[in-house]
Amino acid sequence: MLTLSEAIQRYLSVKRASPRTIQSYRNGLNAFCQTLRAGRRLPDGSRQSLDPDQTPADQLDESWVAVFIEDLQSLSPASQNLYLSAVKGFYKFLLAERIANPHLPLIEQLIAERAPQNWPPPPAVFPREDIDGCSPTPKV
Repeated sequence: MLTLSEAIQRYLSVKRASPRTIQSYRNGLNAFCQTLRAGRRLPDGSRQSLDPDQTPADQLDESWVAVFIEDLQSLSPASQNLYLSAVKGFYKFLLAERIANPHLPLIEQLIAERAPQNWPPPPAVFPREDIDGCSPTPKV
């Protein structure tokens, strides 16, 4: 039985990325583990939590992604998207290694619907008087 913590360590050990990216992913997955430990409220009013050091990796379901997105709201959109990339990659790893059988399209849908979008900033708009003052008016 591979625990969630062991699966995360294995994922990070095989992930091909720079040391800085690996550290960022480790931070994101640590935040995800905090969400798992803190738990979620179930429809019947009870709470469910997972201890990553004890819970088998095959017990992780997709619904934790939605809980994690809610927990990330205090972070910048860039940090949220980085952490979600780490978690999505982890779920893909679980599937590829046949450790668990997550439904990846559901995870992608949850992220697409609930995560912040990194839209480019709107173009700068200058008042007309600033534009007129930039270049001389041709004399006719």
